[in-house]
Amino acid sequence: MDIGRLAEDQYDELVVLLNKAGIRYHETQTHLFSFGAIWVQDEDFTRATQILKTESKAYAARAREEWEREWRTEYRGSFTRWFIHRLWYSPSGMLARLILLGLALWFFVLWPLSFVWKGLSQPVQ
Repeated sequence: MDIGRLAEDQYDELVVLLNKAGIRYHETQTHLFSFGAIWVQDEDFTRATQILKTESKAYAARAREEWEREWRTEYRGSFTRWFIHRLWYSPSGMLARLILLGLALWFFVLWPLSFVWKGLSQPVQ
């Protein structure tokens, strides 16, 4: 299982569940050419997979509930409040995301459309 995309508390919960179930595992760390992972023995794979599925569903439900509570209380259901909050706490990160979004929009939509527009505006010979 790739551990690079797990939240820290989700990772901690998964390790506790594997230890409680008596499933031996080892970890590899993330580096330039490989991702970090939790590895289990073949005979424990089915149980470990079931634990992972159960834990993932429970974690997703809790995370969704927490996000909805935060959306109602902190942002009061407003996209504008959410955006200002994100901008206030990470202006450089938000600016980088907006620049990347603009570049993607230009490269995948506007630039190809400019060729279509040029083709339509030229007289047919």
